[in-house]
Amino acid sequence: MKRIKFKLAGIIEHLFSGPDGTPPGDYLRYEFGEEKNWDGGNLWVAHTTNDGFEVGIAYNETGQWAIFMRQKAARQFAKFVLWDWWAKSTWFGLKRVIYYKVLSIVVSSFSVRQEARNEKTT
Repeated sequence: MKRIKFKLAGIIEHLFSGPDGTPPGDYLRYEFGEEKNWDGGNLWVAHTTNDGFEVGIAYNETGQWAIFMRQKAARQFAKFVLWDWWAKSTWFGLKRVIYYKVLSIVVSSFSVRQEARNEKTT
């Protein structure tokens, strides 16, 4: 019976652990951002640590942490970015497209009116 439990524990550890036997969610790395660093890689890197309970965001060039937070705070921040900022505030980006299209129309009509006024005065 002990042998079965030991084998089962080994299978579960293999299926659920991260690299090098780390707990799930630990030692994840994700490079992101539009800006590139000196060697062409992404400027920012997110890295989970402390058995997956914390995440840090660092400058990829220097490795200096810009921010470091516990898992709960990271989820709250993700909720803000995804729900409050992207979904509600910008309608998944659609609201910004509409805003700038309308702004372009308003600016164009102002320019046309201004040109018409200039022609009348000359």
